[in-house]
Amino acid sequence: MSNSVFIYGYKRAPFNQLDDYLSRIHPGASLSFLVNNYFENVKDFKLSELTHLMFANANDISVGKNFTDRFAMELNLDRSKVKAFRFDQEHMSVFKGLELLSDLGGDNLTLLTAYENITSFPDFIRNSFIQAREETKEEEKNEVIKGMLHGFTYIDEYQQSIWDVIQEVVTKNGISKNDCDKYAFTSRYKYIESFNKGWFKNEIYPLAYTENEQQLKFELDILGSKYYEKEEYLKAPALTEETPLCSRLNVATPVDGSAILLASNKKHANKNPRLEIVDFDFDYSEPNNFVSLGAESMKRLCDKNNVDVASLDFYEMHESHAGVILAQANILNLPSKRINIRGGSIAIGDPISVTGARLITSACSLVDGSKEFNTGIINISSPFGAVGSLLVKRPA
Repeated sequence: MSNSVFIYGYKRAPFNQLDDYLSRIHPGASLSFLVNNYFENVKDFKLSELTHLMFANANDISVGKNFTDRFAMELNLDRSKVKAFRFDQEHMSVFKGLELLSDLGGDNLTLLTAYENITSFPDFIRNSFIQAREETKEEEKNEVIKGMLHGFTYIDEYQQSIWDVIQEVVTKNGISKNDCDKYAFTSRYKYIESFNKGWFKNEIYPLAYTENEQQLKFELDILGSKYYEKEEYLKAPALTEETPLCSRLNVATPVDGSAILLASNKKHANKNPRLEIVDFDFDYSEPNNFVSLGAESMKRLCDKNNVDVASLDFYEMHESHAGVILAQANILNLPSKRINIRGGSIAIGDPISVTGARLITSACSLVDGSKEFNTGIINISSPFGAVGSLLVKRPA
């Protein structure tokens, strides 16, 4: 069993569509701005106390000494006293970073940053291996594949669509498109209503950018700011002809995003952690097993810690598609009212390498906001075949 990890601080920037100023500036510049802004507004810790930096980024961030040195310089950190790690495991990046942190020795205080800039994906054409295969259609051999589509949609070199995988597993679990649309509506409804009640002010940075100036403005994530009528769900086009269960309104669409977590595997005297990560579980298998694999991960983690998986106070689960959550809830007999209580990825969007950090900030915000939420599961079940679960609780 890993050591506990204590989350002392958490923030995320408002997630956004893919054309704003924040997504176009160098990630080091935006991250340093967010981190400095955070430490200017907290009293418990100082930047100078950091012992480790962790970067969870899937795509566009520089690798190695140059970026780390620049980031440390912009934060005015003594680079010789701070160790740095980088994780490039897409949805699992933040989870794996925290698992490493659980096993670090000594008295540590770690800043984990997560950043996704999906607009940086380059465009692709099929490589020579794919072009040479008999099943590759002639018109596809030199087709330009837009980078965002390539990065978000395909699971392997054979270009198998994640939507085909989701269609298969959701159908196998007896879930209809009507079920999926109802769930998607509920996710958006819960998110917007929670925002209107002011329940995200301790989670989301009050930031908005313009080209010429930095403005401070608290606003809802753009993708979560609209109700859709029933007719719009019915008319929403399927993502492919072969996947009628997957429409653009019942899946989590890609967004840019950034988040930070301040964490340690030690309880610091006179400091108040916001969330305790008690244990971790990871697994990997064929993509078409990902729904059952994710359910098994949550059950295994709870059994290991003598907890009833169906009796937890909350479940923060990544909504890659509405049917994924519905299937796992059926498998584990989870109470639907406790799943993504303030809305999930369908409302907020999927920032890929930031998704884990987003789920953790949402769990922290939930625990901070009400004394009724004491124990929970955070789960990502990725159609790429990887799953990860965290068992969390209110710190004693």
